[in-house]
Amino acid sequence: MLPLALAVLMLSQGANVSAQQANPSNGGEAVLGAWRATHPDNGHLYMIVRKNNLVSYFWEFWKGERVMRSEWKPFGNGIYFALNSGDKLIVSRTEAGVEAFFYNAGRAMSGEPDLRMFALKVNNLDVGKWYRPKVGNSKGSGLSAEQDESEGFFGTWELVSSQGLPYHIVVEKDRTAATNWPHSNQGVEGMHGFWVRQGSELHIVWDTGHYDILSKAEVGFQKRGYPPSVELSSVEPEPQPALKVEWFPQDPWRASYEKSRKTNPITPRWKSAKQASKFFRGDWKLLSSPGELTRLELGRFGSIRGIRNGEEMRGSWRCTIDYAILRWDNGFTELIRPLGDRFISLLYSPLKNLDAVPDQVCTIEPFERWNFSLPKLFAGSKE
Repeated sequence: MLPLALAVLMLSQGANVSAQQANPSNGGEAVLGAWRATHPDNGHLYMIVRKNNLVSYFWEFWKGERVMRSEWKPFGNGIYFALNSGDKLIVSRTEAGVEAFFYNAGRAMSGEPDLRMFALKVNNLDVGKWYRPKVGNSKGSGLSAEQDESEGFFGTWELVSSQGLPYHIVVEKDRTAATNWPHSNQGVEGMHGFWVRQGSELHIVWDTGHYDILSKAEVGFQKRGYPPSVELSSVEPEPQPALKVEWFPQDPWRASYEKSRKTNPITPRWKSAKQASKFFRGDWKLLSSPGELTRLELGRFGSIRGIRNGEEMRGSWRCTIDYAILRWDNGFTELIRPLGDRFISLLYSPLKNLDAVPDQVCTIEPFERWNFSLPKLFAGSKE
């Protein structure tokens, strides 16, 4: 599909792309080397474009972590490739310099890009240390299972709750997770979540607002769990031993979990940002701290207001196909995103990257519950 979409794109980009078409033979040769582009939400993206049609890249907030890889293909006086998030990126030399064109996941590479910025050349020596050569026959990331530290977290974990009841956490390779933690109000359905890597730890956000961290201990692994609606920095949970098991628990939760994975996406997305905006517009109720219910009003023309800690807040909001982004006037940023058939809020303090550890995770839902009965809003829904 990409070659056809790119052909449409080349017709729509005007003089810059026309200039590229005049000398299409350069391709990747025009942008070989190390580059840095700055995303307004995700920070610096470092890219190393190599002759073997391989581009190695990492975001600045993944310092010390594995470098991701993608196969690039020539495009005019540059290249295009896909990020692991599903977003697509063109890096091309134009009359103005080297530019990067971002296209959000799920969107065809045609028309104006979602984001356009200059790419700055950086010293290979500064970023070369991030590159790890491909080894063995490993597929995907180009790393062996021993090198790719994420591999150690995938699978089923057995834990014992603070009240002495055993339960399990399943970490999937598609960045989702599930648990039958016995103290939630989810019943046999259990809790669903998504995970991200933060340094050497794996962080899981649950649809109940809980926040778990899996990490290596002196012996084996451990898990730290945070309750919903609290400032994460204010809590120091007691670590629990986490035991990796090869079998799946034989209980009613197993059947419910496997069925839900086949029918409903755990991290759904809308068919378009415009459709998402129609859904998010209106009033939401947020458990902004334990016992405190907050009303957020998302206006039709991008304005928001609400009350937190007794103070009135105002700001603006917009949508992607994945979530709503709320920019408060006090510098805080808040994401409202679906998780299964529920919603959560992630709050970030000023200047904090949106892929960093949030300051607070809360449950949130529309005042009109009927919104949850519209699964067709989500792209990929099988209903």
